[in-house]
Amino acid sequence: MHAYQDTFLLNHRAAWFATSLTDVDGDGLLDAWEQEHFGNLNHLPATDEEPDGLTNLREFEHETDPLDA
Repeated sequence: MHAYQDTFLLNHRAAWFATSLTDVDGDGLLDAWEQEHFGNLNHLPATDEEPDGLTNLREFEHETDPLDA
C-alpha cells in the first residue's frame, strides 16, 4: 500500500470513529445509536419506549433494542 493510501484510510477511519462517538444533543445517548434505533435524535434517555422497565439510557448501556420489549 502506498503512503497516500495509508493516510487516506487513517483519516477516514478517524472521521468515522469520531462521528460514531458524538452526542450532539448531550443526552448521554450516542447519536449513532439514536439514529440506528429511532432514525432521529428526538428521544430522551429517561423514556421507556416500549415499556419493559428499561429507559433508553439503560437500553443503550446494556446494548439492547429500545423498541423490543
